[in-house]
Amino acid sequence: MSPKTTWLLVAGLAVTLGTLPTVTGHAAIKTNFTKIHYSEDAFSHNQFTNIAYHAKSTKKNAYIWNDTHTKKLYNLKTYPTYTWFKLASGTYKGNSHWIEVTNFVDSKRGWIYSPQLVKGFSTKGYQPTKRSYKQPTYAGGIYHVKSTKKNAYLWNWTHAKKLANLKNYTNQNYSRRHSVLITHQGTSHWYSYVSVTIKKKTINGYVRSSALAAGKTTNHQGQNILQPDDFVATKDYLQYLNDSKYQKLARSLIKLFPNTPVDLGLSQIAAYNFATNDTWEEDPPEEIGYDRLQGHRAVHQGRNLLNGQQDQDQRPEARGRREAVGPGRLHQGQARQADQLQAGHLHPEQRQGR
Repeated sequence: MSPKTTWLLVAGLAVTLGTLPTVTGHAAIKTNFTKIHYSEDAFSHNQFTNIAYHAKSTKKNAYIWNDTHTKKLYNLKTYPTYTWFKLASGTYKGNSHWIEVTNFVDSKRGWIYSPQLVKGFSTKGYQPTKRSYKQPTYAGGIYHVKSTKKNAYLWNWTHAKKLANLKNYTNQNYSRRHSVLITHQGTSHWYSYVSVTIKKKTINGYVRSSALAAGKTTNHQGQNILQPDDFVATKDYLQYLNDSKYQKLARSLIKLFPNTPVDLGLSQIAAYNFATNDTWEEDPPEEIGYDRLQGHRAVHQGRNLLNGQQDQDQRPEARGRREAVGPGRLHQGQARQADQLQAGHLHPEQRQGR
């Protein structure tokens, strides 16, 4: 395996799993602590119970120091609701009661005198007590917000700040990167870590897992260009074609074929098997229930046949006959529309936005 391939695999794994705890290389650290015994494997493997600590007092100063014990990094009383997780134990100037700790998202770590801590999760605020990447129970899959009426807040990891209300974004699909069990006043609930796009910005946070339902959304209001695999059934596909401001050409073309119903399954087959641009991300759609499918070549042949008829009709002796054949002109217009869309009227949205 080439170095480039290896790098791509590692990068892809990182994207798939989402935010993982950072494990600092031990050998690269310059430290004045000695006799260090590392236990951070428990943290990186989400085994929190035996390494959880919280401040003995939220009113007294209790500092977390850097690796050389030359700089105070954080004061525990500034973070009264935090649970801290033990990464290592060590000795400083002959005193062995020092431990290295970090917060849940591993954004604040350093050394602290352990008598200033009490073992166990903090009883204040909302405490993430478990984290799981196990698929499909706690990670992976496509989800949508259940209700447009019930609040579904997206929180930061401390559950102290509302980032968004997902009931306002039921037109988006959500993929769970992982889940955490958050405990508050003796009650625990699972939260899913997801992303929402608001005004072209991506916001990450935790939403109550019970607010989500498995499967893709059928609400596509406000969405512009969608792929055929973004729909659940013909019903929501047709609603998108009828309502979207980006589908004017699609609606015009559908009117040319009033007796031909729009069909999502057939549109998916057309997009995957016959489209000229490779935009399909899922497995090939099944062709069960369909037969006599024709590709682009057959559409172009039909167009050329009509154009040949038109060329012959340009002769003076055929003008009268041409004027009498009204439906022929309509068929030529249909062929030109089909030629513009390449895949027929089955999936016109792929040609939007040019």
